[in-house]
Amino acid sequence: MRNSPEAPSFHLQDSRGNVGDNLMWWAIGGGYTSDLSKAEPFSEFDAFKQHASRESDIPWPTGYLRDHARPVVDMQYLPRHEEIPFEAMKASGLFYVQDANRRYIGNDICFRTRDGSSATNLGLAGLFRADELDGIPGIAWPRTLVEAQRRPAVDAGAVDHKTALSDPWLRALLVKPERQAPERYRCHGCGVFMTVGNYYGSACQRCGKDNRP
Repeated sequence: MRNSPEAPSFHLQDSRGNVGDNLMWWAIGGGYTSDLSKAEPFSEFDAFKQHASRESDIPWPTGYLRDHARPVVDMQYLPRHEEIPFEAMKASGLFYVQDANRRYIGNDICFRTRDGSSATNLGLAGLFRADELDGIPGIAWPRTLVEAQRRPAVDAGAVDHKTALSDPWLRALLVKPERQAPERYRCHGCGVFMTVGNYYGSACQRCGKDNRP
């Protein structure tokens, strides 16, 4: 396998589960994270070696992920709204508005967009002046406070692994899931093959043997 200093880096997805819409990555220093900026970089060699030992660890090219990441805000890193100093609220020229109905997906805050919908993607969220807030249902957050906590994450529905691994050489290295042969049922009396329904539901139509336990 190729493993040169010029080779592109990879991140490893833990495909056993997502947080909300976000893919999970091996994190720098151990554990897992949905924050792409904290995902551990791997060489091509190490990424596919790990995948070979545990197929649920999926290698993705770093460049592809960066191109498809979007900024989100984890609600755990914002203060309680009532603890924001009045001066900070007053001084903020622009606000993001947390949607009143659809507040979170996973840990990510849903923000109001200009067209009245909601999105966790901060790049799609509307920025509103203070004089616009009265007619908008939701919770207003100062722009600077929100943007200080933005982080890149990858929406599971926005990426395609086959497209990401455009190099056929890399796709050939992926572990192919083993096909499990369907269980076959044979009559204990005459040996004829039976469907699972006939095996457990009635006597053999050929010899009359009852195979039910």
